[in-house]
Formats: sequence, C-alpha cells, structure tokens
Amino acid sequence: MWFANFFIAGSMTMVLPFLSLYIETFGDFSERYVQNWSGLTFGITFVTAFLFSPVIGRMGDRFGRKRILVFMGIGMGVSIFLLGFAGSVWEIFMLRMFMGLFSGFIPVSQALISTQTPKETAGRVLGTL
Repeated sequence: MWFANFFIAGSMTMVLPFLSLYIETFGDFSERYVQNWSGLTFGITFVTAFLFSPVIGRMGDRFGRKRILVFMGIGMGVSIFLLGFAGSVWEIFMLRMFMGLFSGFIPVSQALISTQTPKETAGRVLGTL
C-alpha cells in the first residue's frame, strides 16, 4: 500500500515542472498564459480532491474500502494514460480534474490500513504510510 500511495502522490505532484512545457507545445502562447494555465491545471487536482475525498470516504465505508480502492486505482490510471493524448489546455485541465476525483485512493487506503492493523502497531504503520 505504501508503494501505491507513493506513486499516486507522485503522479499528482511531480508533474508541476513539466506542465508549462507541455502547455507550450499546444501553440504559440504568451508566457503569462502558460503560467496561468500551468497553475490552474496543477491546482484543480487538489481542489477536486478536497471536495470529493469526503464523498469517496463515505463510499468506502458503505460499499467496502477494497472495492473503492480498486475503482480509484483504475480511474487514476485511466486519467494518467489519457493525459498523454491531450491535445489542448482544456483537455489537460479536465483530465487533471478527473485525476483529482480519483485521488480519494489515499484517504481510503489510510482508513483501510488503520482498521486492518493491530492497535499496538497502528501508529508506526500509519506513520510510514
């Protein structure tokens, strides 16, 4: 689970240095336009995650955390895959928003681990997660 959380968090954050370069490939845009859209496309992921994480957490409680983790993992993989085929800034923006929707993987995995580990080791396990 640690590896999955590491790579999901990395896929959401490590893209920042490359967003402006990716946006520049879509046309001859001004520097300000590229900077604005880089910030918006980076930030929308976390705004969406902030809004939907409680909803996804409730779904995990209702339908089962493992089932939701699989669904979130597939959704995150699809969104990352489709980012490679984006042809405009709007497509990147929408796919990053889609990615934020599926970033509920992290809190659901933390809830799953906290309920599956013994109380004696829960702090250590969650600290490394």
